[in-house]
Amino acid sequence: MQPTEISLRTDGGGSRSPRSVRERSREESEPMIRQLLDRVGVDRTKLNPTIFDRLVLLDQRSPFMEDEARCMALAEQVFAFAEEEEMAWRDQEKHLVLKGTLLSDIGKTGPKDARPDQAELVVKIFTIENVTDPARRTMEALFREEYVREYPMDDVEERMQAFQDLGLSLTMTIRQFYNKHAEWTAEIINHDGIGSEVIAIASLHHVLEGVNPEGFLREDGSLSHAGGNARFDRPEKLVILLDKYDAARQRSEKTHAEAIQYLRDYIGKSERFGDDEEFQKLITLLDHSLKSLVP
Repeated sequence: MQPTEISLRTDGGGSRSPRSVRERSREESEPMIRQLLDRVGVDRTKLNPTIFDRLVLLDQRSPFMEDEARCMALAEQVFAFAEEEEMAWRDQEKHLVLKGTLLSDIGKTGPKDARPDQAELVVKIFTIENVTDPARRTMEALFREEYVREYPMDDVEERMQAFQDLGLSLTMTIRQFYNKHAEWTAEIINHDGIGSEVIAIASLHHVLEGVNPEGFLREDGSLSHAGGNARFDRPEKLVILLDKYDAARQRSEKTHAEAIQYLRDYIGKSERFGDDEEFQKLITLLDHSLKSLVP
């Protein structure tokens, strides 16, 4: 497996283009999604069309699919480095990481039964950045402040009603809303042409924050409903680390060294995984395999 060319920021910090909602036609987005699905070996003839449509929507209206494609390329770089160092990953592990990464943000389109307009609304909410105090502020506050500022042409009362029609409460905190996307990921991809072993790895990328949809990760480290993927091992942990590394580089504009230290500090503060040697070994692997890309 040859690593894909990776585009990381090279400006050393400073301004970047906004990540807000965009307008890309379906005709523009479909080829990329087909290419990504083919790249990870998903048989599109067996795939529930909803999954394809949701991935296309993400690419049409947000930067999230570009994020996932970049994380997949980072993973391929890690695998290539590991192979050179005679620490090769098994093909099954590679496929798990790539599929899990590709599908991890599909839940940012909302619940599986969301109407197209509701799915687009959920994507638009997730694209809003610099939201203050998400752990305490409510979704109604977000709609009346950040949402109307980001999308002044929208009828906010109508959007709030569409939000409630999804079974969501305007009194839930913004953080509670954010955490729902892992649950929705599991719901959307559950056995619909996606192997059961992929569902857990795609849904657990925020487990460090205590987000554990459907109790996939048991206390003993085993995974429920995970097919042949029975343990919470290095594939799941690599997906988590790549997600956080990329966010640190792209959104927080950290250097490689700063992003690696951020990962070490973040894992070290985890009550459950602070002493996890495998996480630390993977961070070292990321450090060695990615430091040559961009300082």
